[in-house]
Amino acid sequence: DTVVVLWPSGRVTRVLHQATNQFLNVDEDSGFVDSIGVKPPAAVVLRQSFPNPTRDAAIISFDIPSGAVTRHARITIYDIQGRLEKVLLDRQMVPAFNQRVRWDGTLADGRPAGPGVHFYRLDLDGTILTRKLVLAR
Repeated sequence: DTVVVLWPSGRVTRVLHQATNQFLNVDEDSGFVDSIGVKPPAAVVLRQSFPNPTRDAAIISFDIPSGAVTRHARITIYDIQGRLEKVLLDRQMVPAFNQRVRWDGTLADGRPAGPGVHFYRLDLDGTILTRKLVLAR
């Protein structure tokens, strides 16, 4: 799920969380990555996790819109009472479609999260989107 591009200039570009069997355009100067024939996303999108409900793990996917070379993305998991359970992602990312992170159904300390409703939240440079995920153990 990671592509490493070693440019003739000596620069290295790492593209994370990519699906297999797809073509990508990668620009050395901007670091921008997109699927061939697809325009960069125009808005922040947080998709419904899959599977939902889940018994153990779920994939959370989102789009990072163009407009900046990199954007700070943070994805967190909360319980039904709004308590932070785990930080899944907290780093700079390039604009791209279908970025993905996996939640393994555990808390920050490694213990299994309790069954029931959980929320996952994407904070992208101050734009916040939240969705519901059901853990059915």
